[in-house]
Amino acid sequence: MRRAHPPEEPLSQAARVALGLGVAVFLASFVLARYRAAGRIAWERLAGGAAALAAALLLDETRAVGLLAIVIAILVATIAAETVRLRELRARMRPS
Repeated sequence: MRRAHPPEEPLSQAARVALGLGVAVFLASFVLARYRAAGRIAWERLAGGAAALAAALLLDETRAVGLLAIVIAILVATIAAETVRLRELRARMRPS
């Protein structure tokens, strides 16, 4: 039986790649779905996926819990940026 990975140690390269690619593919699937449904590209989500992948690949000495916190912060910033942009777009589309 294999022991769980301690959160105070850095992740292995395979685990970092899985984390980064998992988040990037997750966000890319939303980009493709929105493009298919509305004909618009969610640039914030593409940038968020790229940032999460880059963080996971470049921060190889960061503790596991720290890297996860960074990826979560990237996701929160991505959704916040998209929310602000969509709010402005909806305000422009509403009749005055």
